Amino acid sequence: MKPKICIYTGSFDPFHLGHKKLVERAIRVFDKVFVVVADNPNKKYTFASHIRKNIAEETLRGLPFEQVQVSILPNGLLECDYAKELGVSTRIKGVRNIQDTEYERMLHEITVSQEQGIDTHVLFSNPEDQKISSSAIKELMAYNADVRGYVTLATKSALEIAKGQLILGVTGTIASGKSFVCSLVRGHKPFDRDFTLGLLGGSNTFHHIDVDQLVGDITYGYSTDAEVLSLRQQVEDILSVKLMVDGKPNRKEVGAAIFSNSRYNSLLRELYRPITTRMIRKNIVDKTGVILINAPLLIDMGMTYLCNNNVVIVKSPVEDIKTRLAAREVDHVELRYQAQLNFQGKLELLTKAISSDSYGSCLILNNDITTPLGSPCTASNQHKINYIVEQIGTFAETILYEHHYRSRKPDQLH
Repeated sequence: MKPKICIYTGSFDPFHLGHKKLVERAIRVFDKVFVVVADNPNKKYTFASHIRKNIAEETLRGLPFEQVQVSILPNGLLECDYAKELGVSTRIKGVRNIQDTEYERMLHEITVSQEQGIDTHVLFSNPEDQKISSSAIKELMAYNADVRGYVTLATKSALEIAKGQLILGVTGTIASGKSFVCSLVRGHKPFDRDFTLGLLGGSNTFHHIDVDQLVGDITYGYSTDAEVLSLRQQVEDILSVKLMVDGKPNRKEVGAAIFSNSRYNSLLRELYRPITTRMIRKNIVDKTGVILINAPLLIDMGMTYLCNNNVVIVKSPVEDIKTRLAAREVDHVELRYQAQLNFQGKLELLTKAISSDSYGSCLILNNDITTPLGSPCTASNQHKINYIVEQIGTFAETILYEHHYRSRKPDQLH
């Protein structure tokens, strides 16, 4: 019996999860689907055709290899001509609305006019996918919006790199030294090679987004933001404590109230999550270069998607952590330490996220007396700064090189 074969053609700039769902539906009907990346001369693309092909292949990873094949439409060929070369007599198209239907009907009539005997198999998008389009995704990415339901993390990372951003998370347990690390690298250049610099559009600087500081501003800073003001009222209602007393932050009483009931921690985390994410986006949207999102609960709260699971974990011995907390005269030292995942817990959760998303990487920075990071911070101790900049810079370079390798044309791989 002759196998049923179809062709699915589009510009796919980029290939997204809505496209993937159509392919998944198609292989339930057809024995093989040729996914073909095509260029429209009237369009300006974010990614070259070979990069779009690679993104499609990565997104479709996991589907039966023998049923799905991705290629690029050869220059000078119509879709119907290429279909005949492949031995295909059916083209599939996804439609989301009336406009899509009319456009595909027109293309079908053109195909028929070429007397190639190519039929069109229409797949109507699922209701939840009707809002997904490549152009909408790129518009959302211009504002660093949440596109998790639309593209893979690998694609999200590629879109960020295309706009000159490489986003890394920096985390660790309380008092592990993560803010210290970020403060040392801020203002330094992560790359010293022109080739690497070119991969990020010429931007060569570190930016530090201190999420603890953002949360502090949300809780205590001057604001006319309606969502911030509403959140503050909810926090006061939950804790039965005023956030401000005589115009000053009431941090001690607020902290005591939070740690008086273990339920408050999880409740407040969920309350702060949306607004904190919005403030992070607001702070990174206009930046280019290597952006460090320094957040103690980045992994604990499942927010590593913000940095595409590319995370620096600062590790420090437990006794050193407790010594630092005691020196800061912080209340509830043991409770504060136990309120977060320990190093091993963070690493295990990040590893699971990387495996689940098939994307991400981890750098562990040891902050103890046996490393330059743990040595005394003095004006003459430039090797400490050099060590940290080199470690994080190399980590960033590795991510960019992997992106570049995946993006190269086949004839550039040797």
